[in-house]
Amino acid sequence: CKRAAAQVIWFDFDALCDDQRAVADYIEIGRAHDAVLISAVPQFNVDREDPALRFVQMVDEFYDRQVKLVCSAAVPIIELYEGERLRAEFARGESRLIEMQSEDYLAREHHA
Repeated sequence: CKRAAAQVIWFDFDALCDDQRAVADYIEIGRAHDAVLISAVPQFNVDREDPALRFVQMVDEFYDRQVKLVCSAAVPIIELYEGERLRAEFARGESRLIEMQSEDYLAREHHA
């Protein structure tokens, strides 16, 4: 992690999703932190399918726990994934990322 303070933690994308992480890692991060900041989220193509899958798994876990997720990305949400293999999973992830920006979502209480 780049920095952490109280209930907020900041990661570079590569440290969070390019490494060999498991869903259990994202569950633990989501339990421990109300807000997660991620910098340098890339656009995913066929060469980055594994990090793309980990990214979607992370979004799913954070969504379920009402974690506030702030990302800086190379492209808009709807352009993040260029592949076909994970199209269904990524469509769900895109939908959740969009909802996670809403006032309704941001007002929800964190579920540790």
